[in-house]
Amino acid sequence: MSLPRLLTLREDGSIGVAPVPELTALRGRSHVVPQQKIEVNAPLLLHGVSGDCVEIVADFELGDAQQCGLRVCAAPDGSEQTLIGYDRNSRMFYSDTTASSKETEPQTSSPFFRGPGIEKGLLEIGTEPLRLRVFIDASVIEAFANGRASISDRVYPSNSKSIGIGLFSKGGTAHLRSMTVWQLKPISSNRLTSGAELFRV
Repeated sequence: MSLPRLLTLREDGSIGVAPVPELTALRGRSHVVPQQKIEVNAPLLLHGVSGDCVEIVADFELGDAQQCGLRVCAAPDGSEQTLIGYDRNSRMFYSDTTASSKETEPQTSSPFFRGPGIEKGLLEIGTEPLRLRVFIDASVIEAFANGRASISDRVYPSNSKSIGIGLFSKGGTAHLRSMTVWQLKPISSNRLTSGAELFRV
């Protein structure tokens, strides 16, 4: 039930994982976010870009930050948000859904719902930039990091305005090298895509 993935054998003997190239055909109009420093007290959300049916590709320099990454499915005041990021000290790629919804019992009967929490996995990036590719489609978030790790989550924000996208840094200053956000087009004419028109440029 997740996006199709391309698995490869890397030169170091590890397994690479990435979304299949054909998914780029779903890209619609795009918004490029300029390079910028990401301070610990950076604004919660980026201006002029939001949505719950989008693809995000972003490259970060960790700088002296302990953690950095993307804030998605976020309310304007940050009361609801999901963090997709990297912790350099623990060398972990993670998805933090502990604040994804104000509802303690989301209105869903999905057998795949795991409830709020933190999913994480070891990712050695050394001096590489952190490269994130994140797909959001309503309640589904699928995140890929540096072609070597992926995490899938379900989130159920209670606020219809929880479609914001932002950057975060913890323990220091990181730097956004590049970032593009695409609106995603439906894969078929009968697919429910109410989130697609929520994208803002």
